[in-house]
Amino acid sequence: MATPGAAAQSGGGSGGAALAAADPAGQMATYRSYVALLADTNAKDENKLKAAQEISDNFEFIVNHAAFPQFLDLFVKTCLKLLLEDSPCFIAEYNVQQLRKLVLDMLHRTPAVDALRQYTRSIINAMFKLLEIDNEENVLVCLRIIIEMHKQFRPAHTPEIQQFLTFVKSIYKELPNHLNKVFERPQSVPVSDINEVNLSALLCETYTITTLHTERRNAEGNAVTFNLLPKAVLSLKVVAELPIIVVLMYQLYKQNVHQDVAEFIPLIMVTITLQPSQQIRSAPNFNREILVDFMAAQIKTLSFLAYIIKIYQDPVSQHSVSLVRGVLGLLMLCPPEVAHLRKEILIAARYILQTDLRLKFVPYMEKLLDETVLLGVGWTANESCRTLAYTTLADLIHHVRQHLPLNHLTTAVHLFSKNVHDESQPTTIQTMSCKLLLNLVDCIRTRTEMENGDRHALLMRMLEVFVQKFKTIAQTQIPALIAKSGSAEGGAGSSATSPSADGDGSAAGTDTPTADAAAATAELSAAELMAELAAISERPPAPARIGLTTSPATTYSVVDCRNLVKTLICGVKTITWGCASCKVGGDAVSAQKPQSRQFSPAETLVFIRLVHWALLALDIYTLNGQPAAAGRQTLPPPGRSREEKEVLEHFAGVFAMMHPATFQEIFSTTIGYMVDRINKNSALQIVANSFLANAPTSPIFATILVEYLLNRMAEMGSNQERSSLYLKLFKLIFGSVTILPHDNEQMLKPYLHQIVNKSMELAMTAREPYNYFLLLRALFRSIGGGSHDLLYQEFLPLLPNLLQGLNSLQSGLHKQHMKDLFVELCLTVPVRLSSLLPYLPMLMDPLVSALNGSQTLVSQGLRTLELCVDNLQPDFLYEHIQPVRAELMQALWRTIRNPTDQIAHNAFRVLGKFGGGNRRMMVEPQTLQYNERETPGPCVTIQFQETRQPVALPIDKAIETAYATLKSSTSDPYYRRQSWKLIRAFLVASISLDDDRDSMYKLLSHPSFHTGDVLPAHSALSRFPDAALRAVHQTALTAMFIAAAVRELRDEVTRTMICVVNHYTLVACVQQAGPFGASARQLKLQGMDPLVLVDALAYIMGHEEKELCKPGRVAIQVMLGTATTVMGSLERACQLPLMENLSERLYGLCYERAWYSKLGGCEAIGALTSFMAPRWLLERQYVFVRALLFVMTDLSGEVSSGAVDKARQNMDRLLTTCAVPAADQPADSAELAAVRAKSQHDVTNELVRQLTSPNSTAREQAMHSLELLAGLLGRSTSELIGPHKETLADMVPPKKHLVRQQPANAQIGIMDGNTFCYSLQPRLFTIDLNISEHKVFFSELFSLCEADDASLLKLPCYKSINLTSIRQSALRCLAECYYIPNYRDKIFSVLYNRALNSSNAELQECGFQCMQKFIAGAQPDMEVVHQEMRPLLLKLGDHRSLNLTVVPRLSYLTRLFPNTFKEKLCEQLVQHLRKWMETAIQNRNGQTAVAAAAAAGEDKEKTASLRTAPTATPEYQICTAILGIFPQIPAASSRFVELLIRLVLTTESQLCVDAGSTMRAPLLKFLARYPQETIDFLLTENVLKEAQNSRFLKYLIQHEDGQCFRDMVQASVDRLTTMVSGAVSVQTEKEKSELQYQAVHVVYLLTKHDDQWLAGQRRLVEAHQLVWCSDAYHEQHQRGERTEAGHWQQPRLLARILLRYFIHHPDNVHLLLQLVRALTSRSVRVVVDDGGGWTEEHYSHPGQSA
Repeated sequence: MATPGAAAQSGGGSGGAALAAADPAGQMATYRSYVALLADTNAKDENKLKAAQEISDNFEFIVNHAAFPQFLDLFVKTCLKLLLEDSPCFIAEYNVQQLRKLVLDMLHRTPAVDALRQYTRSIINAMFKLLEIDNEENVLVCLRIIIEMHKQFRPAHTPEIQQFLTFVKSIYKELPNHLNKVFERPQSVPVSDINEVNLSALLCETYTITTLHTERRNAEGNAVTFNLLPKAVLSLKVVAELPIIVVLMYQLYKQNVHQDVAEFIPLIMVTITLQPSQQIRSAPNFNREILVDFMAAQIKTLSFLAYIIKIYQDPVSQHSVSLVRGVLGLLMLCPPEVAHLRKEILIAARYILQTDLRLKFVPYMEKLLDETVLLGVGWTANESCRTLAYTTLADLIHHVRQHLPLNHLTTAVHLFSKNVHDESQPTTIQTMSCKLLLNLVDCIRTRTEMENGDRHALLMRMLEVFVQKFKTIAQTQIPALIAKSGSAEGGAGSSATSPSADGDGSAAGTDTPTADAAAATAELSAAELMAELAAISERPPAPARIGLTTSPATTYSVVDCRNLVKTLICGVKTITWGCASCKVGGDAVSAQKPQSRQFSPAETLVFIRLVHWALLALDIYTLNGQPAAAGRQTLPPPGRSREEKEVLEHFAGVFAMMHPATFQEIFSTTIGYMVDRINKNSALQIVANSFLANAPTSPIFATILVEYLLNRMAEMGSNQERSSLYLKLFKLIFGSVTILPHDNEQMLKPYLHQIVNKSMELAMTAREPYNYFLLLRALFRSIGGGSHDLLYQEFLPLLPNLLQGLNSLQSGLHKQHMKDLFVELCLTVPVRLSSLLPYLPMLMDPLVSALNGSQTLVSQGLRTLELCVDNLQPDFLYEHIQPVRAELMQALWRTIRNPTDQIAHNAFRVLGKFGGGNRRMMVEPQTLQYNERETPGPCVTIQFQETRQPVALPIDKAIETAYATLKSSTSDPYYRRQSWKLIRAFLVASISLDDDRDSMYKLLSHPSFHTGDVLPAHSALSRFPDAALRAVHQTALTAMFIAAAVRELRDEVTRTMICVVNHYTLVACVQQAGPFGASARQLKLQGMDPLVLVDALAYIMGHEEKELCKPGRVAIQVMLGTATTVMGSLERACQLPLMENLSERLYGLCYERAWYSKLGGCEAIGALTSFMAPRWLLERQYVFVRALLFVMTDLSGEVSSGAVDKARQNMDRLLTTCAVPAADQPADSAELAAVRAKSQHDVTNELVRQLTSPNSTAREQAMHSLELLAGLLGRSTSELIGPHKETLADMVPPKKHLVRQQPANAQIGIMDGNTFCYSLQPRLFTIDLNISEHKVFFSELFSLCEADDASLLKLPCYKSINLTSIRQSALRCLAECYYIPNYRDKIFSVLYNRALNSSNAELQECGFQCMQKFIAGAQPDMEVVHQEMRPLLLKLGDHRSLNLTVVPRLSYLTRLFPNTFKEKLCEQLVQHLRKWMETAIQNRNGQTAVAAAAAAGEDKEKTASLRTAPTATPEYQICTAILGIFPQIPAASSRFVELLIRLVLTTESQLCVDAGSTMRAPLLKFLARYPQETIDFLLTENVLKEAQNSRFLKYLIQHEDGQCFRDMVQASVDRLTTMVSGAVSVQTEKEKSELQYQAVHVVYLLTKHDDQWLAGQRRLVEAHQLVWCSDAYHEQHQRGERTEAGHWQQPRLLARILLRYFIHHPDNVHLLLQLVRALTSRSVRVVVDDGGGWTEEHYSHPGQSA
């Protein structure tokens, strides 16, 4: 039945409507007559049909008419009478059948009005009767009428209901008997005439509509056909509709029909298991349409069972085997073209699997895990059902996972691993698959223990899946989301939602891997279930689409990707726990302690890749999860979410449970990348925090991080972004010492000296030294709490030099924030007060500065002073306070008036503790400000009408206030602008503008400016007599330059500044040249002198804020430009005394005390070098060079913010500019050439004089500058120095004083200067031992090198200094004396014994360099060499004598005398190497056992032994050093290749070291001598099949120095072809497969490095092509039979190789078509990025993925 609205919409023809409008009452009478005609038994069927059609066409009008209730009575009675009294017809074309169907349709269309209610019972009973006798078409309408009537009127239960259910049961009972007939019956039957057919007999065997072909012909000559409709009781379509009505009956009459429905269950079980036999299905005339109808009936029956299964669970359980067989049979038999049927099966199965019956499916899981069973082979079914199928299957696996055997778990892992990487799936399905995989980990762990399976291979395979998914997210999804948010179209829309199949699949946010929709299904009502099934069945199947699906990038959303990343990280953590918690060798302890299991090198490489890709994928949290507005870039959220913090902590937790050695290996390899990621995504700092706060990982990670940061401390002085990051990381390390003092004090102790010393050292030369002192402050604050005695003891040796350095810094001239920092550092050095007592005087000045400083410093100063007062004897304290007592007491009394109450209270308490001393020490006179001026100074005169005398307002204070406002960075912009207006008004008012324009133009155009005399450069220029007014004017000009550097004022001020500078320059030009310049009247000039501009410029250039140099540089350019315009040329402009005064004032800054003034002087010299005329520059080159050298000398050992570097750069520029004329300048005139020659002579003489300077910076710069000049002039350094040889006469060698009588730095200067001079070629200086001074110097050198430390320390000049630098200078100088014939052997002996054999590494290196020079100059006597080496070689008898001191000596000797050593030494070294490697392995195993036992008892002392990396042990370092000797010995033959490779790889394997191995670099150098032998060995089948050997081969191929190995592998193409094709000698299939994979991977790597090589390798490519075309090969990868994660890559590598070959052979279309197969298979996919994607080669190892 239909609702009134529905009926109103469905009926009524246009003709009837017109009649109705004309005469409604008459029309209704007509329609009643039509109804009466239907009741007339004598009327023809044709007329009845026409009458019924007329009523049907105008049914809309009828139901809306007022007389419809009266019409309804007649209509219903007539229709029921017609249907029940007339016999049913089974020929569709007959009028009777058409009439009956039309009548039923009108009954169905009749609206459910109250007038119809009284006929409900009669209509329903009539429909029930028709079910048993009528045909298929009519009964289908009857069923819909029954449903509508029960829905609308809900009639009471009647016996007819029971009869109906009995009737339905009878149909189901008979169905198996008809099975074969259903499919055997033909679809068409030939008959001679329709009237001759025995319809009764035919109907007994008809189950679907059958066509009857008669012999009669119609008018067109075609055969007349009739459609035979089956009886309803035999119709498959009717059977399909019956379950819905049974469900409805059960809903309405639960109590009455409960038992009847229970009786259906056995019948249902039989029905769903029915299948046509294979013989029937394979018959040629088999009709698939009948099969579809039959299966539709079965599936509807199964859906009915799914609805009642929870109510009748026990009865259903009795037939569970049939149920399982039925479901699986339906899935396997369902035709691929009917996707909607498969979807109904899956929906029903989803309901069934939510009950305990799911366990009955466990034995059949293998079939359910087969995608061809689950989804079939149809493309449409696959596209529309897979989301539902996978969520249903995931739900089942999740609930029965404890019951699954290992082989089923393995298959499930493979299947859902493919889902994780299937980008055509919604992100939520990928997330669901990840959740299922992580839920399987524990089951896998349990099952492998029960079945003795290989757990690690399976779990590592899962881990590889997750790592590759991180890679996909990082390389594909995040860039797509960023691009999407940045595009206008993507930004305007809402956040992308994941598509699901009709709302059936979503898995985001659930705790179990089942989808939300699947979880919600259990709560659906029966009506919703049946409506869902009905909607599917009525929906036409989706049309098959040809081509690719929509790009997955359009479906990505930030929220879904975040959920996926979160799930992946939880999964990785679970997998890592599963891998780490295995029992090793049945040890009970290892089962309890996950950390006792160390990952293998191959597994470690997977974790290394995990770190890389996961840290990249975590950038998803920097994207905004909300929809972006059109065209607006997505920005990160303002604050980090709690979810992100939890995810990052989970990620850190992955590594917290690892063995310490594995953790060390991973992060020592990836620390640089991790720091880079933290720099780009600051939230990743949480990971580092977690590592440092976790006791097992804290000391290891802190050690790795501190070593990384120490190696990059130099960057903290220049790169501001990096320095902030490094400072933050250092603070984290220091903070970990406070959190875990027991472990991390030991960690920090070895690095304390380096941190402090490198900070102080680098701060001296850094451009931004502030960061280094911030680092020291962070260190001092972290460990200064009084509880780190171990670090305090370590700090004590640093204390004297550190305090002295900080004290001198705080007393120097620095910016205020720097001074405050120095004071704080002085007062917070982390030592006990008792250790500070000897250095208490050094703390007094900082203490006073602190009490006069900021609030923080005052508090710190008071704490320090109170500590001293409380703990020291008064007499002792007052004695040390004495030098600063006045300033200290005045500062204390001032502090009492501090606005902060707490500070004032503390100061008062300290004064009280001093007792009467606080008054007795106040004896100093007060400091008063005395005003020396008699006049008020410059004023503004204002005339008021009320007063006769004008009012004079002093202007100096206003200018000073404006200047201070502009200088302060914290000033309000409004007041800055007002201050500038005041300054500008003052400067404009100071300029006299009385002269008219013409007079000015005439004056400045006077020819005497171009040709006349100019005042001499050093003329005495007049200055303004009023010093006070001049000072105010200078302040105003300075304020103008400062305002020009303020961003918001820059444009406005610059115009004024240029005008003012122009004006002063014009005044200077007129005063110093032109018609008035040469007269004496300029001495009596009035007005402000132009030199005030020069003074202001000098002040600006020397200001502490170096940004002010920029406007100063512009002003110099403007001055020169203006003067050049007036004077006619740059040369004449430079002759003005103004320019001389300018240069004197600017280079004079280099001699100021403050470093910033010196830096300003260097900047100014650079500007003058760029702008001034060549001659002027040449005349002043000498004074500039001296100024720059003074800067270098004076700032050595000082914090100079890059002033020394700037001096060096500008000196090089100056020398380069002045050495030869520029290319764009004309050749020098004779006069200019003479000036250039004199300038170079003076400069060279000064540089030569500096060669023996005690200052190392000046000395090194002089040597560098002389070599630079020699190169510019095209001469040797000897030729350049030759004319100035006399300058060095007293110093090379020294004649007036003994070397040892000089201070240490002077000694070094003399010896380094002599070394430089003796090394000149051609030789300029020689030592003649016949001259006494030469002999004395040579003797002193000899004694310095030969004497031991104890002897030298007895001499007064060497007490309390480091002798290493002095010895190095002496050794270098002595080595240059190789040409003295009688002393060569002695010199060699000294260099060998005192330097090369020294225990000091610096002296060893210096000795090696000296011996290289010595041997290059004079070949020593080999007898002497052998004699000296003999003691060292005798030590080679015992491997224990080869320590880290002896091995470097041997290494140096092999480099110096390579041909001396024979193969026997190599054999000895191999033996010692083997023993040291065995020792390293034994020690490591012993440490592991001890630490594991200690871990069970929580013994932290013993557990700490594991925290040392295997590569950091002395034994491992000795092995690395010994290996480094082999490349240096020519006698080391190729027979050591195999031996060394096996030794190294075995040791690495035993120590579980791979990516972090330090032995590979020296081994590679040796193997590079024998690439052919190396490759021959590694390509041997029995060698290559081992994983570690294959990784080593890839390491060699991918190394930047591996070209020789790549060439050899390319030459071995036949061996590679053999391995790829499988024609190898190994026996097992697994080994053959392994060799094939390795060969394919090697070929792929070769093609990456040389794309052209593959083009000519046809046989090799054919072998690859043969593998690619193998169905068995692809089937194996589809099934996932290979558990090795790396082998998943093989099909992709094959495709890449073949595709690259095709690029060179584009005519091979057949190959391209074969490659299309890559797009048809569904396997674990990975993102490919050959253009620089991340691989293990970044870690020096190729690993699993290419």
